[in-house]
Formats: sequence, structure tokens, C-alpha cells
Amino acid sequence: MKCLDFILIHAFTLNENHQPNKIHKQILDYGLYLFNGGFGKEIIVAGKLDNKDRKYFEETNIPLSEIMKEYLTKNGIPFEKVHEESNGENTYDCTVNSFRNIILPRDWKSGIITSSAEHLSRIQVQTMKIMSHIGIDEKEMQLFYSGLSIRNSGESEEKIRRFVEHESKAIAYTLKKQN
Repeated sequence: MKCLDFILIHAFTLNENHQPNKIHKQILDYGLYLFNGGFGKEIIVAGKLDNKDRKYFEETNIPLSEIMKEYLTKNGIPFEKVHEESNGENTYDCTVNSFRNIILPRDWKSGIITSSAEHLSRIQVQTMKIMSHIGIDEKEMQLFYSGLSIRNSGESEEKIRRFVEHESKAIAYTLKKQN
């Protein structure tokens, strides 16, 4: 595979120390692996906050994207290679903002979108909807979707079950809104 223009990493919640949680850390490490393996020229970290992190954001005004960028740069990614989408409060907004404010202005035509495997179906459905709404022909943009299963994250079975249930409902809602 040739080196693509970007790797887009969606945010997850923080742990009690206001750092990436187990799942989020694995996804950021996967982004590091992709970048260091030559799969993408630049990285986009997307997300302002998760509802669980709202209080922390309101107290500090530090978006999740900034914490993600700090993690990636501390692990060897050059600062100028990491772009922040720091306004989106949900997957849809993060994707729209990433396309409008980062991807399209740079005329990027290819990328990998990564998250948890369980989140990727929703991201893919929403990305296709967004591209259609903002006038991007699918033939003009080469996108790949790749993720890691949260089942290997060390999270409890109950937390994983709730997350998968949430993703299923969100996909159904997105598909319903498309019609």
C-alpha cells in the first residue's frame, strides 16, 4: 500500500488521571504504528470532549485532541505532522470538521480512519453520508477503515457490552436519518 495523505484518529474518553483510557491508548498506539510504518503522511486527532469528560473540559478548556496530540508527539511523531480537530463533540461533528477544516483545504485524497473495530461501522456510514452532503465523490477520495477490537483492551465485559450496544443504536439512528 502506498503512503496515504492522512490517518484520522477519533477520540475516546479519558481515564481518572485525565489521560487516554485503555481503549484510547491502544488506538493511539495503533495510529503510531500506522504512521511509523509509512501508511500515512500526517495524522488528524479529532474530538473536543466526550460527555464523560465534559466537566474536565469545562474546568481546563483542554480538548481531547490536545491530549491525543501530546501523547503522539511524546511518542515520536513530529508536532507539525499532527493536526487537531478540537471542536467536535461527537463522531459526526468530528468527521465533518476534519473534512472541512483539514482534509479538503489541503487537497488530501486518501486516508485511513481508525478507531475501535466496534466504532468503525458507524464512522464508515457517517463518513459516506458526510462526503455526499459536502459534495465529495467517493471515487475522488480513497479511504480505508481499520481498527482494534476493544475486547483486548482489558475493559470489563459489561463496559464492552454497553459500548457495542451504544454503537449498534448509533448506526441504526444514522441509517434511519439517511432515509
